[in-house]
Amino acid sequence: MSRYKTKGVYFRDGIAYIRYQDERGVDVRESTKQRSAKVAEDILAKRKTEVATRTHFPTRAFDAVTFAELADYWWQAHGSKTRSQFDYLYPRVLEHFGEKRAREVTPDVVDAFLEHLATERKLSASSVNHHRTIVNGIFNFAVKRG
Repeated sequence: MSRYKTKGVYFRDGIAYIRYQDERGVDVRESTKQRSAKVAEDILAKRKTEVATRTHFPTRAFDAVTFAELADYWWQAHGSKTRSQFDYLYPRVLEHFGEKRAREVTPDVVDAFLEHLATERKLSASSVNHHRTIVNGIFNFAVKRG
C-alpha cells in the first residue's frame, strides 16, 4: 500500500495530511485530522482554491501582533521563571523591539540589534548571546503556544 495516494496528500500514523504552497510560495503541511483520503483530497482542493483566490490567510492574525505582546505573553508564562539575569536584560530587548510588529522582527533586524549591543554598547559576547536567547525564546514560545 502506497503511502502517497494523491499528490499533496500523505498519511502518517493513519491520519491524512495535506501539503500545498501558500500565497508566498512557502510549503504548508497541515493535518486534516481525518483518516479518509477522499476528505483529505477535498480539503486540499479547498485550500488550493483559497490560495488561488487569495482568501486563505491563516497567518493574518499574526500580522497585527506586536513584539511587546508576544514578549509579555512569554514573560508571564515562562520568562519570569527563568534565570534571574533575564530581569535586567528583558527591558533592553523590549525597549528595542517593543513597538515593532512581530512580523517585522526578521533575523537581519535581530542581528543588527545584537551587533549594536556588541559594538556601541560594548557588551561581551556572552551578554549579547543572552539577549539572543531572550528573543529566540519569545518567538519559539509563541510558535509552540500559538
